[in-house]
Amino acid sequence: MIEISLISNSGCGMAKMISVVAGTTLANFLEVHFDGNPDDFKIRVRSNGMSVEVHDDYVLQDGDRVSLTPAKVDGAS
Repeated sequence: MIEISLISNSGCGMAKMISVVAGTTLANFLEVHFDGNPDDFKIRVRSNGMSVEVHDDYVLQDGDRVSLTPAKVDGAS
């Protein structure tokens, strides 16, 4: 098991530590731990202190921070 930090900036925002099985991809992680459509969010991963560009098949590493920010704020044009 590895520990991932999930930071969501939607609504009131939240941050929590989540244990996942080693080898979990970003897509699998979001499917299980995120209630929403990932296409509606800007997803960033901070790994080993550096922001990295990732795709759905990115394999999460112990200590990664996954940040979700709405791509469009409700009411904005």
